[in-house]
Order: sequence, then structure tokens, then C-alpha cells
Amino acid sequence: MNQPPKGYIKNSVIQVLDSYIASPKIFHLITISVLLVAVYHFIKLPILSFGDTDLWYHLNGGRYFFQNKEIPQSGFFSFIAGSREWSNYYWLFQALVYQIYTVFDYYGLIFFKAISYFITVLIISHMLLKGEKHDKQVLYFMALSILFCFGLIPRYFALLRPHILSYLFIPLSLYLLESRSKALIALPLLAILWSNFHGIEYPVFILMSICYLSEFFVGRLRNKTPLKREDLSYVIPIVLSMWSILLNPYGFALLETPFNLAEYQDQYIKELSHIKIGGFFTIKLYPFVDLMDTVFNALLIAAWIGCIKAVWVKRIRISHLMLLAGGLVLLMQAERFRYEAVLLALPVLKSHPLFSRADSIRGISKSLRVFIALILLSVSTIILHNLFKPEGKYPFSHSHLPRGVATFLNHIGRSGSILNNPEQGGYLQWVLNPRYKIFMDLQMVLFTDEDFFLATNALNQKDVLKKLLDKYNPSFIIEKVVNKKFRELIKDFPEYRAVFFDNTSVLYVNNKAYPKIAERYELTKIDPYTIMHVNVDNLSEERANTFLKELILLYGIYPEGALLNLKIGEIYKKKGDIDKALIHALAVIQNYPEFPAGYILKGDLLMKRKLFSEAISSYKKTLDHPTQGIKSALYKKLAISYSKIGQHNRAYNHMKKGVNIFSPNAGYRDLYRLGNMALMIGKIKEGAMLLRFAYYKTPHEETKFIEKIRKQLDGLRPYLNSRDNKL
Repeated sequence: MNQPPKGYIKNSVIQVLDSYIASPKIFHLITISVLLVAVYHFIKLPILSFGDTDLWYHLNGGRYFFQNKEIPQSGFFSFIAGSREWSNYYWLFQALVYQIYTVFDYYGLIFFKAISYFITVLIISHMLLKGEKHDKQVLYFMALSILFCFGLIPRYFALLRPHILSYLFIPLSLYLLESRSKALIALPLLAILWSNFHGIEYPVFILMSICYLSEFFVGRLRNKTPLKREDLSYVIPIVLSMWSILLNPYGFALLETPFNLAEYQDQYIKELSHIKIGGFFTIKLYPFVDLMDTVFNALLIAAWIGCIKAVWVKRIRISHLMLLAGGLVLLMQAERFRYEAVLLALPVLKSHPLFSRADSIRGISKSLRVFIALILLSVSTIILHNLFKPEGKYPFSHSHLPRGVATFLNHIGRSGSILNNPEQGGYLQWVLNPRYKIFMDLQMVLFTDEDFFLATNALNQKDVLKKLLDKYNPSFIIEKVVNKKFRELIKDFPEYRAVFFDNTSVLYVNNKAYPKIAERYELTKIDPYTIMHVNVDNLSEERANTFLKELILLYGIYPEGALLNLKIGEIYKKKGDIDKALIHALAVIQNYPEFPAGYILKGDLLMKRKLFSEAISSYKKTLDHPTQGIKSALYKKLAISYSKIGQHNRAYNHMKKGVNIFSPNAGYRDLYRLGNMALMIGKIKEGAMLLRFAYYKTPHEETKFIEKIRKQLDGLRPYLNSRDNKL
């Protein structure tokens, strides 16, 4: 068998790379590379929830569909909406995500989200780059593709909703309509899928169809050209697709859905609020989270400038102008339509770039191509890395969900009605035993403004709560732990007793409905609203023991709880039982890796065992956490740890970050410690100054400490001049 010549593979690779560098193909390669980096981050990102639990009511709807062999079209999970009927315009999406979850768990949902994003951006990039041959053209459309890559991220980041399929169907439909090829025959099938996956978006599909049909017939009328037989292969699929949207379980009833939403929901659902005019001209490059607004503005402004130029020279296509105008009308309705608006601008962005194509023929040198490619890839990678920083337990992070409360309700095995915060309704209906019925979620086609008003105001206003309790007499109430106002409010209704809490929520049981549960689990020693901030070291031994007893009871039901494990661990640390404390610290880290308190507790315990290097490693894992309030204490802990292992320069540098020496809140012992760390690395003048600062702040009753500082300063006198040698 003939062997390839020596160096053949190496030379072949070099030739391929050189062919890419020598042509605009390198910019195609960079576009795909940036997209793949984004997809990689999506696959690494667990399923999250930041106040939006829509995914779980979709999963619950899918479960209902397969268990009952019928589409869920009532509020079967709600005690106020059980008899209401509505057009479930995303029933097929619910069935799909539930099947994915059933087979592949949350891993499958993560992949589904990532692949949907990948295909959507790939179609957009193909539309923009198709047919472009010259360097400057390809570079421009590559930049637009990368902007779309960034711009769509927020809609996929923590959410998995039917919108992501609409964002796929829009560019796919535009591609078919623009191509005017035989593939247009697939348009009716696309319309059927769209109307069943996310039927409320049918007006966008109708808009696109009307735009292209209008252009076609206006052209025929303007040129007085009769309709030819071959034209039917273009017209018929579009007309059929417009009728195909009616092929859904609700037929014509679906057409009313976009206009039957709650009237005032734009006041309480952020994405439905109106965009202010000034928002279109916002430019924010940092922090990267705010970059997305700039990306959208850049794409829309580029589209409108290109459109105006084309109108000026009378070269604009009617369909493109109508699409851009239609997107603007949508954008004026609500903030969420910025995605539809910018996707509808695709044909204008492609046909009318900001430069003249005649000016872009001159090529770019190889070295400049490589430089531009590397800069774009590097910058994009840095931005993506920072955008995807918040992480949690993989594949599902439940940090912001009432998981513990739901676990408790399922544990006691009862049934009943639950007054809940609407934001948590999606998750509660999914995870709770179906014998429980919640008040509402945020499906505002099913629920009304009055429902939302009652739910939110009842949890914040006594008179509303009284009227709601008199009317419905719910068995349980769940409210977010951040709402400390509710703690005072519920005291006027003593029949409700707090019996459980988790990271996010507090559960109250109606003592009249379930007296035995209230008697067994009522929280008498712990205040769920303040437990996070209780300094266990300041508790008396008796108080710590009563805390521990109540915490252990709850821990037995919900051993994953972050707050439960953290406080139990802190109490064991106070008692000197390091082994038990470490078990609970590790439980926090395992279940809530994004929660810094777990690493800090572990570090404290390792310090007590004199394992200073391991303690440093644990502390350092929290430094990038966005919670700035912990950093001062963290730097001090790191400084002490470094000092213990003889790394005095690092000890000094970290202590300096942890102590603002001019702050009135700076403690005298911290100033003293920082001063000594300065002395350890030869900063005599600075160390003496800090010791004097500590002396000034030391309370007069601390006579021994004052004398200690005086003696130390006396010992430094020979090394200081007269100006620095006095108190």
C-alpha cells in the first residue's frame, strides 16, 4: 500500500489555510467560529429562572396533553380558572418540550435551545453572506451576522419559550420568499407548523406574505403584464400558506388570540412595555449585558439608512419597504417585538448595505484579513464569555425557584388551594402534586388583569388580602422571602402559620384547614425573612440549639436547601464540630455552586483545621461573584490565609483591598492587622501610619490593646523621621 509522501498532511493543511486567507472565505470561517463559541456557551449553561417560570407551565401543558390525550385548553391547574377555556396557541411546543424532557431530561432542553439558536443564526448568516464575493462586502455582512448572533442571545439565555421557534420561522420564511425557487412549496407546511407551535405570531407571517404578494401584483399592474402560468408557482404557495394557518385545533378562533390579551399587561410584564424613542439611539458598549440594546439599535439604524438611500435613488423593493415599516409598527407596540422588527429588516440589510457595492471591489491584503479575523474572533469570544458568566447547578439551577416549598407540600401529601405569586405559578403547577391548585401563572390569555391585580395586591395590602381570603379561603399561601412587608401583613390573619421556607419563598398553612401540619411544623424560633443575615456566632448556646432543632426538622424534608445547610453548618462550626459543618458546606456548594456562602463557609472550616492553602482555594472561587458586599470580608479572609503560609506580599495586597482605611466603618483591629502586614514586607512608614490609625480608633477601655500598639510604635521610632514619629 502506497504511503503519502512525508509532510503531505502538513502541506495539505497549510494549502487549505492559505486558500482561506487568500480569499473572503476567512470571514465566513470567523462567522461560523463565533456562532459555535456562542453555541458552546449555551450548551454549558444550565436551565435558569430569573423571575420567569414560563418553561414549566409549557412542560405541564405537555404532560397534560400526553396523560389526557387532549390539548390543555382550560386552567386545569388553577382554582380560579378551572372552567375557563382558551385557544392554546402553543400546544405543539408544549408537546415537543415535554417529550424532549421525558427522554433526555433538562440536558435535552438545553440542546434543543442551543440547536434552535444555531440554526436560526445560521440561516440569517447564509441570507446575508449568500452571493457576496468581495472582501469588503463579505466583511460587512459578516459583521451584521455577528451582531445578530449577539442580539438574539437574551431571548435564548434563561428562557425556553415558543418564541424561539418564531425567530427561526421568520428568517426561514423570508429566505423562501426571497429565493422564489421550487423550495417555496414548503411555505404552507411552515405556516402549519408555525400556527401550532406559536400561533399568536400568525400576524407576522400574514404580514410577510402580503408584502411579497403586494409587490408581485403591483409590479404586474405597473408594467401591465398579464399573469403567466409560471407565476402561479410563486403566487399559489403564498396564498395557500396564508390559509394554512387555519389548520390548527381552533381554526378561525385562533385569529382572535392576539387581540384577546389582558388589556393592562404592558404595565406589569416588562417585555410588553413600550420602548421610548430615546431608546433607539442608546449606545452602551459596557457592561456587556447592556450591549444587546446597542446591537439592535445598530441593526435597525443600518436598515433604515439603507432604506432611505434606496428610496432616494428609487431602488427600494415594495416588499422590503413594507417589511421594514411593518416591523416598526410592531416595535411601537411592545419591547418584545424588537426581535421581530430586526428580523423583518433582514431583506433591507442584505439588499442595501451602508456602502456602495461598486466601492468594495478592491481587495484586502492577506495580513489585514488575518488581523481583522483574529480581532473579531477574540473580541467576540471575550464578550460571549462575560455574557454567560452567571451559572448554577447543571443541568438545572433552581436558585430562584420555590423548590423547597414545593418539596414540603408534596411531602405532607395533602391537597388544597394555594395563593401564590404569579411569577412562580409556572413552576409550582409543574412540580406540585396535581391535587394542589394554584391561584394563577402568567398566561395572560387565560388570566385577566383583575386576577393579577388581586394576586399581587393581596400579598402587599391588607384590605385586598382580607377580601381575597374571605372569598377563596386558600389552604396555603406562598410568598417571596424578599417581601418583608408580607411578614407584618399576615400577622393580622393568625389562622395562617409559617411552616416552611427555602431560598426564595415562605409557606403558610391555614391552621383551620390543616391544624396538625401547623402544630408540627410552625416556625416559632426562626424568622425566614431574616435568617440569611443572622450571625450565628453572636447567638447564645441556648438560642443556637433551638435554631438547630427547627432547622434539622426542615432539613429532613429538604436536604438540598441552601439556607438550611448554610445555617446548620454555621451552628456546627460554632459548636466546634468541623466534620458535620463541612458536610453542610459541601451540600451548599454541590447544589448551589453559584452561591458564594458555601465556599466561604468551607474556607472558614478549613482555616480552623489550619489547612490554609485549601482555604485560599475555596475563598478564591467566590471572587468573581457579582455580589460586591461580600468582597471586603473575603479579601480579609484571604489576607489572613496568605499570612499564615508566609506569603506576606499577597497577604498585604489582599488586606489592602479589603480595608478602606478612610472609611468610618473600618475596624481598628483590621487597621492594626493591615499595618502589621505592611511592616512584614518592609513598608515601615506605611505600617506605622496604619498602627497610628488603629490607635486612634481603639476604644479607651481596650487598655491592653492600646498599650500593645504604643510599644510597637516605640520600637519603630529609630526607623522613622520626626514627622512620622509621633501619635
